[in-house]
Formats: sequence, C-alpha cells, structure tokens
Amino acid sequence: MIKIETEFDQVKMVANAEAEAYKEQDLALHNIFPTLNLANRAEVVSLAKRLQESEISNKYYRQILNSFEKLNDKGKEIALRYLEAFAANPKYRKQ
Repeated sequence: MIKIETEFDQVKMVANAEAEAYKEQDLALHNIFPTLNLANRAEVVSLAKRLQESEISNKYYRQILNSFEKLNDKGKEIALRYLEAFAANPKYRKQ
C-alpha cells in the first residue's frame, strides 16, 4: 500500500490519475473516430458530458412535472404563482 506523504503528493496522484483516464478515453475515441484530431475528440467528450447532465436534468424536471400534474386546480394555481415570483427574481435567472 502506498502512503501519501504530503498534500503535494496527493495533488500529483490525482493529476496523474486524471491524465491516465484522459489517455484511456482518448484511445477509445481514437478507435471510434480515427480521423478526428485531438481537439475534436475533446469536444466529443465535452458534448457527451453535457448530454449526460442534460439527461439527469430532464429526469428531475419530469419528476417535478409529474408531481405538478397530481395537484388539484388550487394547488396548481399556487405553484404557478410561486414559479412566476421565482422567475421574476433576478438572483435566480440564468446569466
């Protein structure tokens, strides 16, 4: 078992692990898309990560919508007023 001596060693180990993971990922992408250059493969990885995040967000919003559909008319009215007030607050708007 390897003993980590300092915080610098920990940071170095994490950086090495990330570099190794990136090499494996790049090799897999090269096997799939051999004609793409390194920058394009990095873009494919970035798009895949955003797609994964989007799928998680969509699942969350579907759960909210299902809960909203279960409300009666008065509950829906209250929820919509709350969302309108929330959307009007500049603190919560997307930049």
